[in-house]
Amino acid sequence: MEVIINLKIETMKTTLEEYKELAIRAHYNTSFSPDKRGEQIIKDYEQALNDDLAEISEATDQEKEKYIAGFKSKFYDLLSAKSRCASSMITGPSNFPVRRAQKANDMEHKRSEELYDYRVKITKMLLKGVQNRRPESEKNDEAWAKYRKNILGHVATIVAYDTGIDRQFTRRLFVNAIVKPIETNAKNGKVDMVKRALDLLREVNDKYDKPIIALKSKVWEMEAIAEENKADQEYVANKESKEYQYDGFKVIINYKEDRIQIKHDEKPERSVIDEIKKHGFRWSPRGVVWQRQLTRNAMYVTFKLLLKDEKLIEEKV
Repeated sequence: MEVIINLKIETMKTTLEEYKELAIRAHYNTSFSPDKRGEQIIKDYEQALNDDLAEISEATDQEKEKYIAGFKSKFYDLLSAKSRCASSMITGPSNFPVRRAQKANDMEHKRSEELYDYRVKITKMLLKGVQNRRPESEKNDEAWAKYRKNILGHVATIVAYDTGIDRQFTRRLFVNAIVKPIETNAKNGKVDMVKRALDLLREVNDKYDKPIIALKSKVWEMEAIAEENKADQEYVANKESKEYQYDGFKVIINYKEDRIQIKHDEKPERSVIDEIKKHGFRWSPRGVVWQRQLTRNAMYVTFKLLLKDEKLIEEKV
């Protein structure tokens, strides 16, 4: 069985053998052993490519094929740039074109960085896509597993304090370390996460003479608060966006994205961009807009301070 698995893994590997001849030629003027250097660079980058493919193994076949094509294109550019490099030790010092050689070396270095940047940027993007496609329940279970471990770590520290094993800290700090994330999750309407945390705390409270979290603590009210906030968020998310047209741009109240956005007809002047950024807006390449989180303060800042729209400020806020 083990042999079959290994054979399957082997067949999944992607090769760069098609570039072997180019790789060897690329070292003619920089190495006394261009064959060995060429074979080694093929081996090194094959390993890098297959490491990347292993990392993005959950990406779609189309995404992986596109990644391989991009990698190979960058690798070809690197070898082409390397083929123009030369060493005076190989070609001889007589009439050696120092400036041209330095320019070629700089280009080879640039192509190497471009390939590295491609690997980092695209694998990160593909992994994010994989994460986004995962079922919500699966992502929640994974997040809960980490959260649960964190809570139990704090519980163990509190138990050590209560039993006199270790009292070199303040108990309240570790209680707060449990309570504060629950309050934050409740504020964000994460009902499932709050319910799981409170159920876990009830379970551990029953195990010890002194409760980990006091029964009079407001944290036990957080499930109801989380449900209220979730309902409010769902109501807001279902509201239709509003748009307000101005000269050369418009302001969008995007309830679904929970953002207030500014969209220009054309790229504004630097002074306008600086003013927008000063008021807390950040550029979104995906939406092609300037935006910040949709809050009452953001509405006030946008219409009162930034746009000085006195006429409609009350309606919008």
